[in-house]
Amino acid sequence: MGTYSVVVSNSTGAVTSSNATLSLVVPRPTLLKQSPQVIQWQGLSNLAYTVQVRTNINDTNWATTGTASSPSANVSFTNQTDAAQGFFRVTYP
Repeated sequence: MGTYSVVVSNSTGAVTSSNATLSLVVPRPTLLKQSPQVIQWQGLSNLAYTVQVRTNINDTNWATTGTASSPSANVSFTNQTDAAQGFFRVTYP
């Protein structure tokens, strides 16, 4: 991520391009519940994700329940919380 330019040259001279900004856009993951405790999603490899949960859909406070990462695009998280019901979300930096 950052601002970049390129210099192109040949025997008649050189020219520098305008600056271009390169940014990383991480797709929003779609969570799949594999079992009552396992959540899986497609993400970017080697990115640290934070898994948050709340037990009431009307609650605005999310509690961090753990983190997950994977060397591949398939990321999974095993929930250790014993709540009978939970609403999950995944965030990343």
